Amino acid sequence: MTPNRRRFSPSSLAIGVVALIACAGGQKAALQPSRSIAAVDDKVEAKVEAKQTAEGNTHLEVAVEHLAPPQRVAPDASTYVVWAMPAATGGEHVENLGALSIGEERKGELKAFTPLQSFDVLVTPEASAKVQTPTHEAVLTARVSMSSP
Repeated sequence: MTPNRRRFSPSSLAIGVVALIACAGGQKAALQPSRSIAAVDDKVEAKVEAKQTAEGNTHLEVAVEHLAPPQRVAPDASTYVVWAMPAATGGEHVENLGALSIGEERKGELKAFTPLQSFDVLVTPEASAKVQTPTHEAVLTARVSMSSP
């Protein structure tokens, strides 16, 4: 096992799951900041919008404002990674949806697709955008649950 690498466990997350608000053809939810991460600004605004595609996939748009640079949250981190974690797997399977780069104005955005229909969205600070599982606690979380078309 690599030093400073934690095994991902859903019980180690302070997941604040919020109700989704239906919108035209999809859903919107606020990504909730973790209360256990001191470096996450109280002013952080984060949302996820999910829409089902004609092919049955879920298209996600994640947008954040006022998010601290990842190295302020975890010293070895250089980026944030957005994950999809199906609840049915108990955290055993997570899908890396991509890097959420934070610019100088502390804003970031990611657009991604997943075949999942019901899952948690997690944002974690990571050393690389290519990690296969989260190595740090989630700083933002939300639940997505698409109804069948």
